[in-house]
Amino acid sequence: MRKRQPQPQPPPLRVNDLRTLFRKYPTASIIGTLVLISVAMIVSDVRQSRSSSLGELSDTLVPESHAGDTGPASAAVPARGGKAESQPDPRSSRLVPAEPGEIRMADWNIRWFPSGSPEPQDPEVEAATMREAAKIIRRLEPNILCAEEIRSEEVAEQFAGLIRLPDFRLAVCSAFTNYDGTAGLQQTAVFSTYPVIKTRWDRWHTVGFVDPPRGYSFALLDAPGGPVGVFAIHLKSNYISQDAENPEKTAYLNRLKRQFATKQVLQIAEDWKKSGFVPKNTRYIVAGDFNTAETRRWEGETTLSDFRKAGWHSCYEGLPPKRCYTLDADPVYGYDAVAFDYIFTKGFSGRRATQIRPVSGRISDHAIVVQLLR
Repeated sequence: MRKRQPQPQPPPLRVNDLRTLFRKYPTASIIGTLVLISVAMIVSDVRQSRSSSLGELSDTLVPESHAGDTGPASAAVPARGGKAESQPDPRSSRLVPAEPGEIRMADWNIRWFPSGSPEPQDPEVEAATMREAAKIIRRLEPNILCAEEIRSEEVAEQFAGLIRLPDFRLAVCSAFTNYDGTAGLQQTAVFSTYPVIKTRWDRWHTVGFVDPPRGYSFALLDAPGGPVGVFAIHLKSNYISQDAENPEKTAYLNRLKRQFATKQVLQIAEDWKKSGFVPKNTRYIVAGDFNTAETRRWEGETTLSDFRKAGWHSCYEGLPPKRCYTLDADPVYGYDAVAFDYIFTKGFSGRRATQIRPVSGRISDHAIVVQLLR
């Protein structure tokens, strides 16, 4: 979810930048030193063993150059592997029909669903929001839906029932807790029309004092063409409190939290095939709100580029960047139109017809992303 708070735009992230930053703010020296020690230990472990659960952290912290300042840079990256067909205008109002054997995949951050805010609303208001959101999904007829910011499994079950599509059901919903142990109000969920083989959800692992919020929800589905493993994720926001003592440090830590989470989900997907938790012919989907983009504002962050390095494909490949935004521009708070919501895939023979479906701002500030896969 986009947080309505002006944010600093830090330069590319390097380990030396962190050292300089914590020297600049001596009041944060203790925490800063612990973070640096954690990073150094991880880098050392990675150099000693390629099997580290974080992969090569040096890749996480060394920036890459990304051209352009609007839309995801990955949109201009040619497809590699599989088959990426010619794409219609991603913002077309006409839903591209699926061909036999294709999977219609969708992702949506529904913003504090169903209250629209951290505070519960009148039950009738929430019920109306759920009915309206269900109607939107019913028209899209997805075979798989990843959703973020769901209040609870109970809400997810109710939502699935309201959608009223044949065989459409909740596969899995997380039960993340906040740092203080209370129930989280921003869960992730996977819905599908396909039979569910197995499910799992878990928090991201803490790395030193870098503790990414939330985690992933996973469902292994019996889909056309073979098993499909689906991860729904919601990465750390860019939020910085107005009374933050060191906004730059907070911005860096937000980036680290996203990058560490990305490393973890990529390693989990690889390890599960090796261990037999999922079949070796499993095709993967990771979808959700990544809270970052490959624009100048996030220059040097590798959250998204790490997927491409690992052989995954962005739903925006081959599309004009300026047409690929899921959040409208907000001049009051300094946000350009940007893509925060992604579908990354690996192992599919074909990918086409990515579409971005704006919705009423009363329901969510995020558009729905849809893609056809096979």
